[in-house]
Amino acid sequence: MTKFYHYRFFFSLSFFCFSQIVHSSGFAVKEQSAVLQGSSYAGATTSEFDSSSIFFNPALASYVKESANIDFGYIHPTTNARQINSSNTFATSSLTNNVEKDFFDRTIIPALSAIKKINEDYSLGLTINSAFGFSNEYDKNWSGRYHAIASQLKTVSINPIISHKPIKNLSLAGGPTINYADATLSQAIDNRSLYVLTASKVASLGGVPLSQSVVSDGYAKIKGSDWGYGWTAGVLYKMPHTQIGLSYRSEIKHKLDGRSYYSNIDPFSAIVNQLQNSFVTSKFSLPASLNFGMSQKMNDKFKLMADVSWTEWSSFKEIRIVSQNGAKDSVTTQNWKNTMFYALGGEYNFSDELTFRTGVAYDQTPTSNTYRTPRIPDANRYWGSLGVSYEYNQHLSFNIGYSHIEMQETNINLLATPLNENNIKGNLNAQYKNNIDILMISTGYKI
Repeated sequence: MTKFYHYRFFFSLSFFCFSQIVHSSGFAVKEQSAVLQGSSYAGATTSEFDSSSIFFNPALASYVKESANIDFGYIHPTTNARQINSSNTFATSSLTNNVEKDFFDRTIIPALSAIKKINEDYSLGLTINSAFGFSNEYDKNWSGRYHAIASQLKTVSINPIISHKPIKNLSLAGGPTINYADATLSQAIDNRSLYVLTASKVASLGGVPLSQSVVSDGYAKIKGSDWGYGWTAGVLYKMPHTQIGLSYRSEIKHKLDGRSYYSNIDPFSAIVNQLQNSFVTSKFSLPASLNFGMSQKMNDKFKLMADVSWTEWSSFKEIRIVSQNGAKDSVTTQNWKNTMFYALGGEYNFSDELTFRTGVAYDQTPTSNTYRTPRIPDANRYWGSLGVSYEYNQHLSFNIGYSHIEMQETNINLLATPLNENNIKGNLNAQYKNNIDILMISTGYKI
């Protein structure tokens, strides 16, 4: 009865505080463990410290004690876009902002995990977290408003696993992934450019364009949600002083169903282009990833850890919104590329109660200068982290991990022509310089 109460207590929080999420490289959320945060996620596939590590390698469930963990991460992005210049397709008007700041949300995200031992050879595990997501909102009147105002992706991932030790030093594990995704996108619409293109199209077909009656900005919002499914698997091999881990998370395909909402659109343009509220769908995939890591015990006190991760971001080719009223698809090309993440860290056991960690990492961006958009103005990232764990007694532990992530300065260069996907959105040029501070805390209870 006591064991059941502890698990019920932790997982009654499973959907608490998932309302806002911030992206890591691309829009992955790596922040799942206060312990691993302190080493920049070096040791993610080999760490046996607590149950949070089974998200990165489910095979660790065979060697981590029966336990439950709750982790909270506070994400504090500092965002800065400058030298912002935009103009419409026909260069008849332009907008300039010197600086746009604080457009990514500060937020708290939780991650929950637990391990239950069946017997000496089999263990069950469960993680509930947000593995992907982002949330940002620009000023309604900023120069890039025709490309983006608000962008948000929220996810909840439920991942039950089972692990098995066929021999003492080897663990194999796997399980399904159940993922809920909810997305919201909004932007302004340039009624002047929309009217010029609409009138030209009508005239080319022999029609007579009506007069334009709305010249101020219109607005569009898209909302949709979906459940998707995938799987995860992992292996861990232990030697006297060395551990080797390998894990894989599958691609998860989503087809978001929702609605589009339009306001203040010029009536003539809205009718011709069928820009009315409608049911919409949008397909996208959460990427597959492959993770490999090693840890080496140098002596009784110090352990060296390294991890490498590959993420298949090339599956994210575009954002395509399909309206059921027959309107032309809204398309934003992404053409992301696959990426690598490299982490190196160390763990020092100061005493039976205190453990210190540190680590560095390099995280590649999947975006390129040609297709980068203000919805996800990503860049290469450099990590530096510190962490500490305190074991209060044989059951209760507390952990803190802090990371500073410095992002390279990067550019957005979006070109509009009368025939491409930016024909209504216009040209946009901007420089971005962002960084992120992350503080994670957790508490774990070992049975």
